[in-house]
Amino acid sequence: MEIDTGAAVSIIPEEIYETKLSNYPLIKSDVVLQTYSGERLRVLGEVQLPVQYQGQNAQLKAFVV
Repeated sequence: MEIDTGAAVSIIPEEIYETKLSNYPLIKSDVVLQTYSGERLRVLGEVQLPVQYQGQNAQLKAFVV
C-alpha cells in the first residue's frame, strides 16, 4: 500500500477489500467522493484498519470504492 500524505482521504478498491480485508466490518457511509476531474466515486462504505508506520500504530479510516 502506498502513502499519499497529500490525499484528503484513503480509499481501497472493492476487489482488495473483498479479497484481503473482508474480515473488517464495512460501515455504512454517506460520504460523497469526487475525483480531481469531477467524476464521482461510488462509496460502498468505510472500514477502520489497524496500520503501523515507522513504529507507530493507529486506526486508519478508509473508504471502499
